[in-house]
Amino acid sequence: MPRTKTPEGIADLGHCYIGFDNGVTGTIARLFVVNGEVVRYDFQKTPVYKEVNYQVCGTKKITRIRVPVVMGILKDAAAVVGPQRVFVGIENPLTSIARIIAMLSSQRAHEATLIATEYAGVRDHVQFVPAVRWQKQLLPAGCKGDALKEASMEWAIDKYPDFETLYRKHKDADGMAIAHYIKRQHERKKAL
Repeated sequence: MPRTKTPEGIADLGHCYIGFDNGVTGTIARLFVVNGEVVRYDFQKTPVYKEVNYQVCGTKKITRIRVPVVMGILKDAAAVVGPQRVFVGIENPLTSIARIIAMLSSQRAHEATLIATEYAGVRDHVQFVPAVRWQKQLLPAGCKGDALKEASMEWAIDKYPDFETLYRKHKDADGMAIAHYIKRQHERKKAL
């Protein structure tokens, strides 16, 4: 279950923005927003499990998304704000054929997350987010490679400091950054 920071007395929340750092080593963050102000947020590693790889003989294992747990995270948000007020950002999966094993894992995780949104009843407001897009808006110019993970962690510590220990343990906070990016995109659309 995600660790959450919530002010006392919050009952009716306006919107929920959920960011998925795609992949079996990714993170999930939720921002609950009322009148443009974040009133509750949480952050966690993507729930996963290992099973025997169905693509090869032997005992090699693959890591997969725990779809029922992800559905629970999404349904919980929908129960608080209503399914039409849940906005989900899923980072695009890796598509590098040079890294075929990582690409297959990324594609499996992406599909599992998308299925979870469908079964949780929040598929209507899913946005696929290229990593470069949220990174360009939120992180310092010129960040590349390994510096991107460090920059996302430092950004989240500054903006959403309650989970600093988890950000540092995971070594990034991409899920939180994606949730914030989705929030920003939605607010811009509402302003037009």
